[in-house]
Amino acid sequence: MVECVTYLRVSKNDGLRERDYTLNSKDMANVNGNAVCSAISSITNSVENQRKLLERFILKNDFKHIAEFVDEGYTGTNFNRPGFIKMLGWIEKNNVRCIMVKDLSRLGRDYIETGRLLEYYFPMNNIRVISVSDGYDSDKADYHERKITVPLLNLLNDSYARDISCKVRYSQKVKRESGKYIGAFAVYGYKKSDSDKNRLVIDDVAAKVVKRIFDMRIAGYSAEKIVRAFNEEKILSPYMYKKANNSNYKTSFTNSEVSVWKPYSVRRILNNEIYTGVLQQGKTRKINYKIGKRINVTKEEWVCCEEAVPAIISKEQFIYANISLSDRKAWIKK
Repeated sequence: MVECVTYLRVSKNDGLRERDYTLNSKDMANVNGNAVCSAISSITNSVENQRKLLERFILKNDFKHIAEFVDEGYTGTNFNRPGFIKMLGWIEKNNVRCIMVKDLSRLGRDYIETGRLLEYYFPMNNIRVISVSDGYDSDKADYHERKITVPLLNLLNDSYARDISCKVRYSQKVKRESGKYIGAFAVYGYKKSDSDKNRLVIDDVAAKVVKRIFDMRIAGYSAEKIVRAFNEEKILSPYMYKKANNSNYKTSFTNSEVSVWKPYSVRRILNNEIYTGVLQQGKTRKINYKIGKRINVTKEEWVCCEEAVPAIISKEQFIYANISLSDRKAWIKK
């Protein structure tokens, strides 16, 4: 009886009911130099459906299931997935030499990296790969399957990832240009509408703090003095306030579970025009669909929509709070 581990993956774009594009062995039998026959799998990519499919295959073919590894919410173009990395280390440590997946897109949707795994890494480490829906078994695959069928499958899976990425970017672009908010979490001072997740409404509690920051700045307080006052009064920082109201809140600005007000927190609020009712989005973009790193774009490329959100302060207050004390007299005379 052959021992095996199973690997399951579902991305955010898969959702729980995605029907993705996969080719099985019957489809590939019809492939010629001029055409590629494709089919839409009737099996959804939810973790539970992947598990059931693999369990049936294991029972029917007399394998011994040793362990299961799962990645939820990870795109196939990202190979730095915790479950995937853990699986590779585990099979090496426990000398298990068979990996089973629902289809090759679960391993990955990057043509080059998935090809490297299937053509070099797994063979060099004597690891058998079985892709149930694709009808692929590396121990039984002939030259045609290894050199034509599998690379073509990987290319189609890569193309699917690119297609999804383009559609998501276009959808986000349309939403931005129509004044819809697409951020995962609301900006401090606002909350997402209960009836429309793409619309921001004022959060009365946080908005009072925002107003006070602008009032104090206009009165001559520095960011450091505002921070000192807020921390002495034990006013929750934006981070802690959002954590208190949303347990799933995450930010790249702090790794600490206990966060107090900092000068940069105050300055970010003072410099954010959203509080005047101007929604500014599209300030960064991904390098491409395979690389998650984001880069800043020029201000001319931002998508700005006036009166897209309710204003907390006036434009005059925003301008006045952001000019130095020495320049205020000149500004008042205008």
